[in-house]
Amino acid sequence: MDRALFSLSGLLKISLVMISLIFSSVSSAEINRSSNHLIGTSIYTDLGVDYYVAALYRNSATSEEEMLIKVLTNRWSTRRWRSLWQNNIAINNEVSDSQEVNQAIIDFIYLPEASFKKNDEISIQLTSENITLISVNNVAMITSRGDLLFNMLKSTWLGKFPPSRIFKENLQGQKQSKTNLVSILNQPISENRSQLAIQWKDKKQSKQQAKQVASQVEQKKAEEKIALEKEEILARHAEEKRKAEQAKQLKLQKLREAAAKKKQQELAKKRELERKRQELAQKREAAKRKKQQQAAQKKAAQQYWAKHYQWQLVNQVYESVKYPPWAKQFKQQGLVEIKVVVGEDGSLISAENQTPDISDILVQEVDKRLKQAVSNIERPAQLAKAQTQFVLSYEFHLRKQPALPIAEPTKPSFIK
Repeated sequence: MDRALFSLSGLLKISLVMISLIFSSVSSAEINRSSNHLIGTSIYTDLGVDYYVAALYRNSATSEEEMLIKVLTNRWSTRRWRSLWQNNIAINNEVSDSQEVNQAIIDFIYLPEASFKKNDEISIQLTSENITLISVNNVAMITSRGDLLFNMLKSTWLGKFPPSRIFKENLQGQKQSKTNLVSILNQPISENRSQLAIQWKDKKQSKQQAKQVASQVEQKKAEEKIALEKEEILARHAEEKRKAEQAKQLKLQKLREAAAKKKQQELAKKRELERKRQELAQKREAAKRKKQQQAAQKKAAQQYWAKHYQWQLVNQVYESVKYPPWAKQFKQQGLVEIKVVVGEDGSLISAENQTPDISDILVQEVDKRLKQAVSNIERPAQLAKAQTQFVLSYEFHLRKQPALPIAEPTKPSFIK
């Protein structure tokens, strides 16, 4: 046990040294903004809120570039940060083949540990050493080799679908930058906010170290599994011995049962006489039950056709749903529930989302497949003229396919 603790402690120390070396090497590659040329500035606005001043710098001599974000709003929540960047990245880029870049995109989306405040600064730099460096309030947070990460983020401003045409033109320098925006960009960063960014960075590093420790724990579990398998072998041998004894007892039991059977045969003769006496009463009761049965069958038939129609719709939705690539990329998962109302003519009257906290990308996929299913599957003619209502549930899970939530209803034998 002491040796295992020593190994984990050593691993943590090595991890800290490696992380320190990475960020110390990055600091020497940071851009000197004063030597770069300001291409353009603009204000990013969404739903009437001015979120930040955007600035684009470039040094044509060294190929250095920088996207600078200066926060304007008093509070930019982590949830709103993720929502804006997820959407803008997804509509302007394909998912990268680089696992490193894809992880860096995820790290960027989950960059803030708390809300950004007014005058916070986020810098996205492409250094002369061809390293993409993302900093918060002058604290290096994310690095990625090459320019792919930088270009994917830059496309959210200058790509095919920018925030607006004017926003894009301003950053491209088609209009002279306003003096008040430049002065905002030059405002100093609060020391308290820089210290907070350092805390965020330390927290992320701690999470990485925790992952490494978890890997060691998994290895320990594997070793324990091997030991458990050995114990299971011994347990099987004991079980085989127990079964042999059980077989012996079973043989004795059969002898006892043979004696009991003879006694039961004698009782059976007495029961036969009683059965004939009751048969007449049962015939009278049967006529009464038949009438009740016919009414019950009519009701059961309606229930069957309603359940079968619902099963057909749900089954087709489950067969046709495809996990949206960007939802996978953003590790979005969870249960989507839609309240469905189908009219007596088989048309879709309404499909109301019951899970507003689930990603719109996932909800839209289920809604799309539902509409296709309603269009493709004919409403049973045997159903009475009434609306069909049910809740469609579909759970997206990154590691497994969802099972069909309801089984095909069994057709009653009386229905031809």
